[in-house]
Amino acid sequence: MNDKSVLWGFKWCTKKNPCRVRLICADRKNPIVPEGYGTARIPANNAEGHVPIKCYYTPDIPNFILSPNSFKPLLGKHYNGCTLECDDDKKTFQFTVNHNKRKSGSLLLLGSTRGGLCYTRSAVPPMPTTEGTAKMSLDAADKAAISMVEDHPKNSHQHELKLHALSAKAER
Repeated sequence: MNDKSVLWGFKWCTKKNPCRVRLICADRKNPIVPEGYGTARIPANNAEGHVPIKCYYTPDIPNFILSPNSFKPLLGKHYNGCTLECDDDKKTFQFTVNHNKRKSGSLLLLGSTRGGLCYTRSAVPPMPTTEGTAKMSLDAADKAAISMVEDHPKNSHQHELKLHALSAKAER
């Protein structure tokens, strides 16, 4: 993914915190080492309107490439696989992340297909951090419901998963 502006809680990889992930392109040449990571909010049919997926910043790869395994942390121990259904006539797809106890706990992503590939709607980018929000703690931002609109300097992928879990509980 080569646009870090759509990643929430973006963090650069450093010598002290190096990236241990290596991405292999289709040409099977040299692996690509991500330069940073953050959370992409992928549009979904749930109360939040999106699901948080950890994504790596790689200037050499122009798009999001999602693995079905990326969705496992969203349901944790309740993850029970996933299902992809494509409608060739309508050129659409439905990707379901299955909850092992309740169908209502499953996640649904919809999109279009082109050339045999599945595309979601655009990711939900964060708004720029303002001077006022930069000084807030994450808890204060959560209480003010700002974290759903603006990114926060102390945001992290784990924080996004926590927000998703809380929203899913409130939905029930």
